[in-house]
Parts: sequence; structure tokens; C-alpha cells
Amino acid sequence: MNQHPEFVETFDCIQRSFGAEWAKRFVLTAPLMIDDPEGAMCVAFERGLMAYAEGRRDMEIQAWATCQRLLRELAASLVAEAEALLTEA
Repeated sequence: MNQHPEFVETFDCIQRSFGAEWAKRFVLTAPLMIDDPEGAMCVAFERGLMAYAEGRRDMEIQAWATCQRLLRELAASLVAEAEALLTEA
């Protein structure tokens, strides 16, 4: 992922503008956002950045919680798929 042409530039911009915490969050979510700029993860992440910029901590927390929920859902679906493949073998 960090070899993607937009990753380093975006990471640096987020770190400069929104701090190290949001830059770390970008690293976690980037694979789900880079090629899907209109997807749910990107929308939630951008809402979090906007809330941070506006000083809306409550909205920032809510947006990051949405990102975390989406990550959990993805992880659960991957585990379920792997388990299904293992039981078929």
C-alpha cells in the first residue's frame, strides 16, 4: 500500500494538517479508501478529518467509530470466508 502513488503524499498531508493520530488512522484505512474515494470508509474518514479541523471532538469520535466498525465488519467477513475455505478443504 505504501507504494501506491498517492499514499505518501496523502499521508504527509494528513500528518501535517491533522496530526500523527489521524496519520496512523490513515495507514489503517488507506487500503479501503485509495481506490474507492466514494466508499463508506472514505466518507467516514473525511468526516473525521473535517470534524477535527472544526474542533468538533464528538463528531470526530463518531466518525472514527464508524471507520472502526467498517474495519471490524471487513475482518469478520474475511474470517468467515477463510473458515468456509478451510471446511471445504
